[in-house]
Amino acid sequence: MSQKPRFAVAIPAYNRAAVIAETLDAVFAQELPPIEVVVVDDGSTDGLSDAIAPFRDKIIFERIENRGAEGARRHAIELTSAPWLALCDSDDCWLPNHLANFARAVRTFPDADFLISNFRTFGDSRSSVSDHFARWPREWYTRYAEVAKPPFLRLGADALAGFMHCNLCFPSASAFRRSFYDAIGGINPALSRAPAADANLTRRALGRGAVTVLDTTVTVLVRKGEDNLSADVVKNLVGKSAMLRREIDLGETPPRFVEAALQVIDETEVDLLWTLFYEQRDDEARRLARSLNGKALDQRTWLLCWLLNQPRPLRMLARRLKTTLWKPGSWLGQP
Repeated sequence: MSQKPRFAVAIPAYNRAAVIAETLDAVFAQELPPIEVVVVDDGSTDGLSDAIAPFRDKIIFERIENRGAEGARRHAIELTSAPWLALCDSDDCWLPNHLANFARAVRTFPDADFLISNFRTFGDSRSSVSDHFARWPREWYTRYAEVAKPPFLRLGADALAGFMHCNLCFPSASAFRRSFYDAIGGINPALSRAPAADANLTRRALGRGAVTVLDTTVTVLVRKGEDNLSADVVKNLVGKSAMLRREIDLGETPPRFVEAALQVIDETEVDLLWTLFYEQRDDEARRLARSLNGKALDQRTWLLCWLLNQPRPLRMLARRLKTTLWKPGSWLGQP
């Protein structure tokens, strides 16, 4: 029998004293226990150290000056030595089979570099969708999955294009082979505080040819509340567009995927325009409208660009009528 993969867990934490014990309880309840658990306190001010006191004899703990989530995550990873890195946020919870399923994935696909599991959300702002992978159409998996050995899917060489449109990966539901993570340079410390920075690591891994395996089983619970960074739609859309442009400019996007990246940028900025409009941030929306790629706009969005320059009462009326006049399929929502 082949040796089971050995996992280290890297957890960045900032002001999560109220929930981190729940996260650590779930980590230590794994059917396949991790060989290392590292927690890096990113300059918390809420008594985080006291909250993890009951776990201090089982974890590697270090407190640093505040660097941002990705900077703290990178530092936590640097304190590990196991052959596999499992990432976890300090407010999420793994189900008991999470690491065991990842180990099964590695035994099924021994050349795997990058593992991604399915998850569902919980908390005040949880999604109504049953699980994360269900958000994307079946055609996505048909197009980008190369080999299916249920519950695992090995992705093909074109998966990066799919992840630009539909990012299946969330940090708490991912793991890397340590040698591959090191080979691609790991988390970029320059992006420590950047929105959508975790997606940069995912896309760089795929762009560098990571053998990527999806576990379609839900093994992670991702907490969603009003204080989550991912709850700020505008910030994340701005971050996604800026990150994709940066990756193109720095040559991180392989040439054959640049066209797909530019298309996603156009789509993201149209989504941002509509979001700004519905949040009544019309000055920002007007500035954005002037910079949009006109070739990427449908009639509905052209109409919005016109509306943004009309008197405020007309804009307010359009917002009030959005459920009828502006929804796709209505006369103002036709593409």
